[in-house]
Amino acid sequence: MNHFIAPLLFSLSCLVPCSGVTSTFVFGGHGYAIETQGATWTVADSTASALIGGTGLIPSSWASPHLVSIESGAENTEIFNQLSLAGISTTANDGGGATYAWIGFSQAGVQPTPAAGWSWSGGSTAPYTNWGSGPSGAEPDDYSSATPGIEDGDQDFAALGLTGWPVSTVNLGSPGQWNDISGTNQLAYVVEFDIIPEPSATLLVMLSSLVPLLRRKRQN
Repeated sequence: MNHFIAPLLFSLSCLVPCSGVTSTFVFGGHGYAIETQGATWTVADSTASALIGGTGLIPSSWASPHLVSIESGAENTEIFNQLSLAGISTTANDGGGATYAWIGFSQAGVQPTPAAGWSWSGGSTAPYTNWGSGPSGAEPDDYSSATPGIEDGDQDFAALGLTGWPVSTVNLGSPGQWNDISGTNQLAYVVEFDIIPEPSATLLVMLSSLVPLLRRKRQN
């Protein structure tokens, strides 16, 4: 290939955010991709929603991407296990120095309490949560605020812990639980997709058998 054309093709391909997706898996009828390149929560959210099925490791039948919404304990366990296998190493200083990955749970604006106003970027309304414990009590605690335990917008984004926190003392948060931390942390993240069913073999046979019939009808 011409050495002028190759860089051009690469730059065009990166008009859609180029990602560091290193593994994918399927659970409960949904597809998941693990992005190992660290990003702030906002960048992770926008990059996740721009991923396209059929590129890199992402199958072509995967669509409607968003930062993962965790709706059950079984899903949380599967995501934790897959992140552990992926060897994630991104950490958050304001999360007790533990290893984390972003999930799509965030808090909108200043709320009456640290636990109020959380929602999923993918639109899920499932009631499941898996908050851990923190130095000032149960997460979310907005611990980086001037007055710990008082919501003032310091820690508005949820991450799934891959190690306990804080790492320097007896762990108050356990691996697999969630912690509210600053969105400026550069963390790995998980993207969730809908899987578009492929046409069944029976349907394809039926459609192929209709083609000759339609041709004969046009000829008549």
